[in-house]
Amino acid sequence: VIYPSLVDVNSYALATVPLDTIYIANSSLPNAGLGAFAARSIARLSYFGPYGGFKHNNYIIANANGYAWTIDDKLHSMMYCIDASEPNNSNWLRFINCPNTLSQRNLVPLEYYEKVSKFQEQWQQSSILKQIIIRYYRFMQLKASHPINLLLVPTLDIEIVWQTHLLRPEIYQADCIRLFR
Repeated sequence: VIYPSLVDVNSYALATVPLDTIYIANSSLPNAGLGAFAARSIARLSYFGPYGGFKHNNYIIANANGYAWTIDDKLHSMMYCIDASEPNNSNWLRFINCPNTLSQRNLVPLEYYEKVSKFQEQWQQSSILKQIIIRYYRFMQLKASHPINLLLVPTLDIEIVWQTHLLRPEIYQADCIRLFR
């Protein structure tokens, strides 16, 4: 997401905070620095993402800065890191801290990599990508034409296009206004 009104590029991560839902403040966790906190109740099974940063495979650097997410394979070996140490090349998700205990955890990471990678080569073909985008718009039209309390669950391909659409909030808002008014 590009925020053209952002003057100080070193504040980019802070500028991406969805202020109606999240606020950033000092964490009560020892040596954690800033943390992300809910400004209001957030519905169960809500999604936030993607986690922004640089992709690399240096575990030592990732662990040293405290602003990294490691992506593991099925054997729990690190495949790569998403390093959010630079605030001008990351987003607000860098402020989410690990809890001290499992009972304090109220956020669970979700990795699309495993399922996405199987289809990635096919999805890069423009004809398949066009079909997926058409399916996504049809899904949105279906949602618009049914009662709000009817739960419609998208397939993985539609969900990924939906999450990608959300990365362009101005376009997403305009499309939703057009579809849902």
